Amino acid sequence: MPPAPDPTVQSSYMKNLFAALARRGALDVLEAGAPDTVAAVAAAGRMRWLPIEHNLRTVSVLCRARSQRPALELLADCVHEQFDTPLWKPFVSGAVRLLGRDPAHLGRWIPKAFSVVFRDCGHFAVEPTGNAELRVTLSEIPDLLLGERLWLSSLGVGMRPIFAVCGLDGVAEQVDLDRNARTARYRLAWKVDPAPRG
Repeated sequence: MPPAPDPTVQSSYMKNLFAALARRGALDVLEAGAPDTVAAVAAAGRMRWLPIEHNLRTVSVLCRARSQRPALELLADCVHEQFDTPLWKPFVSGAVRLLGRDPAHLGRWIPKAFSVVFRDCGHFAVEPTGNAELRVTLSEIPDLLLGERLWLSSLGVGMRPIFAVCGLDGVAEQVDLDRNARTARYRLAWKVDPAPRG
């Protein structure tokens, strides 16, 4: 059996992420802490796939510099900002057109969204677990990523922009990691407005 392909991240995503970080005055942290990653992303063509280590380094350097929660929130804001870029805009508008702005329906788009950005990083599945809650499971996580606690957490926070698209408040977070089963689970939950009384 041939070896599994190495996990990769889309160059356009990384370029857009770095541009969003620069607008927020945060790119200097990466230039100091991961200059090789900044240089590799700058040199790569937009359609290339880069080693996932560049994304892992970005998350870890930002979390070390700013502490975990603020850094992950910053990354989630930068992901949301990308929804207006050529990489994401047709994808997001098409998903909204087909599925609407209810997270219960739009959440089915999450595995496809991750496939735009990441390759060979595992398999995503989405299932409803309540009236206003979804569980997202990442399975078959490669060895390289199983020990990347911050990166796996960042995936959960990175799902939060779905609520901005839907115009709702909600939480998106990692709830567990089973290294033996090679799975991570995430919970998305949002507030449902009660039906108006007539």
